[in-house]
Amino acid sequence: MKRIMGVLMLGVSGLAMAGGLQSAGNAQEVAKQREARAADIAFWTGGYRGADLVSGRFDCPAPAIPELSRTKAQIKSVSESFQAWQQCYNGFVAKLNETVAQGSRIPADVAGLLTLAEAQQAAAHIERVHASLAAQAQQNSAEVSARFEAWRDATEQFVMADHRARMMERAIASRRAQEREGQQYPRTQPTMGSSEAPPPTRP
Repeated sequence: MKRIMGVLMLGVSGLAMAGGLQSAGNAQEVAKQREARAADIAFWTGGYRGADLVSGRFDCPAPAIPELSRTKAQIKSVSESFQAWQQCYNGFVAKLNETVAQGSRIPADVAGLLTLAEAQQAAAHIERVHASLAAQAQQNSAEVSARFEAWRDATEQFVMADHRARMMERAIASRRAQEREGQQYPRTQPTMGSSEAPPPTRP
């Protein structure tokens, strides 16, 4: 199972540089653009929750794992459910690591409107979100893996005990069948006086 890399520091300096370029342009035009994109600025400085990383094919609900399974069909179902979750989780981990490694996620047109303080705030906020997602995913993974291992151990013990019980039942059934056969067809043994007389001896 893949592990989540330590959440990397996002490109604060890059965002700060983008924000700092505002002063070189027309202040009035920048003010209008900031007003028009106010919702986007608020989203990246405090509203982003990483929904794109935990939705769709990266939404990995924990599989239902019972205490143990008693039939082959049940064992197959739980095993396949766990494997499907594991593949989904590994995909999420790969996506999160890729996202973190890429640095800033803020669109360039929005990043160019941020002030230095907003750029630093956005970078810190996104980093916290990614760190929270990573911590939650690792906790969920540990819990699911622990339940699966407990299920596997309990199921293996049940299967072994059931196998021994079946073998014993077969042995008992076989012995009883032999006993019944012996009662139905008893072996005949010679009795005293029933043997033929020995042939006469020559003089």
